[in-house]
Amino acid sequence: MGLPTERTAHLYRVYEIFEVMPNGSPQRVTVVSGLEFAKAALQRLANQTNNECFAADAKTRQVVIQMNVASANGLPRPTLD
Repeated sequence: MGLPTERTAHLYRVYEIFEVMPNGSPQRVTVVSGLEFAKAALQRLANQTNNECFAADAKTRQVVIQMNVASANGLPRPTLD
């Protein structure tokens, strides 16, 4: 295949990685290209904090992954390993 070119680079979506601060406000931590990179960046962030973290599509603002989210019954949700 080879290295990505400008023509193929646009095929990867851009994702914003957020941490939700204790006051409820989301703080953008980083921006990455590609879902696998978003998942990896979010996992690293989630391992460093107990705060809720999420990845959202930069264009549509759709949340695609969430971590460190408390369940409705107040118990912590299982982690992805």
